[in-house]
Amino acid sequence: VKSITSEIKKTREMLDSNNPDVSKSLILNIQGKICEI
Repeated sequence: VKSITSEIKKTREMLDSNNPDVSKSLILNIQGKICEI
């Protein structure tokens, strides 16, 4: 789980610099998938 969290952090930082709206929806989508596991 820690590796997934660090991946999300990296992805979030990368996307935040590009498009905050897209990153928010993507993070919510990823978090939803993690909850399903």
